[in-house]
Amino acid sequence: MRPTEAAKAVLEEEMGRQRRTAGEVCKTAGINKNALYRVRAGGSLMLDTLWALAAALKLPMTEFAFRVEKRLQG
Repeated sequence: MRPTEAAKAVLEEEMGRQRRTAGEVCKTAGINKNALYRVRAGGSLMLDTLWALAAALKLPMTEFAFRVEKRLQG
């Protein structure tokens, strides 16, 4: 699994855990919801988008990085 895919998976997992829709998260993050849909469809995840989404999910970047690393290790 590539790091980008692991990051996307962690974001999806967290949205599911919080039972929030992509639209809700994007609105809270202040980004266009099409940006998240493009990421889901295989597009690249820009750093500013990542930070905004993590903040909207109240997911500290240290926790996010830990969970991504855990996915990468198996």
